[in-house]
Amino acid sequence: MSKEQLLARITVDPKICHGKPCIRGLRYPGEFPLELLSGEMTSEQVLSDYPDLELDDLRAAFAYAAHLIRVKSIEPLTAWRHAWRPTLNDWKLNLAATILFRSAVPA
Repeated sequence: MSKEQLLARITVDPKICHGKPCIRGLRYPGEFPLELLSGEMTSEQVLSDYPDLELDDLRAAFAYAAHLIRVKSIEPLTAWRHAWRPTLNDWKLNLAATILFRSAVPA
């Protein structure tokens, strides 16, 4: 499935989840599968527990997250330059991507 097809699975409707990006309008916010996968769940467990989700929905959540964080450059604010420190939440997306990739690619 192409990147554009994956991104098309993420929908925004003001009547669903207060306009937050959702997976195929199913009332699953886009970050929901990322949070599950960043914990101890595998993609198989997520798909088993939520049968209306598909593997491409999980991939779409990662594609959307990657699209959001893709920037050309970062210009930190002077007041924040020395105050910012990476937190656990900053690393969750990377961990979730690794888990999904390992569980989705056949050995």
